[in-house]
Amino acid sequence: MGLHPGGAPAMPSPHVPPVNSQATPTQIGTGKLTVKGKFDFRSDDPEDLHFRKGDVMWVLRKDEDEWWFARHSDGREGSIPVPYVTVVDDQIQQQSFFARATMDRECPYDPTALSFKAGDMIKVTRQNENGMWEGEINNRRGHFPFKLVEVVDSANHQ
Repeated sequence: MGLHPGGAPAMPSPHVPPVNSQATPTQIGTGKLTVKGKFDFRSDDPEDLHFRKGDVMWVLRKDEDEWWFARHSDGREGSIPVPYVTVVDDQIQQQSFFARATMDRECPYDPTALSFKAGDMIKVTRQNENGMWEGEINNRRGHFPFKLVEVVDSANHQ
């Protein structure tokens, strides 16, 4: 058994969780892996993240093989069951989709921001990790907070 500087024995801390060699944890907040709900998921556990089929989430950590920690597109976070989601590949992730504005947003002093009225249909062209999305309405383009819109089914975007 080795010694740390100062003479303390080099022993593992009892609070260090075991390393799961099959899991590949990602750094919190990066949200590089995008997943989409295959089924509705509800649970009585307050640590679980409830979602519906088609909801978009970003994986923040892969703690276990069957349960990942994710952030929902509405900002909520929690554990999700891996069999209930499908990974969205980069090509699909870059495709645009439609979202409906849930409230008015006026931005007279920021020419890079997108102004809209509640009910407007926005073509979302990019999702940034900081919560600001980019989109367009009637050839006007700009950024906006994702919390001000709700994603709509592509078949019902009109």
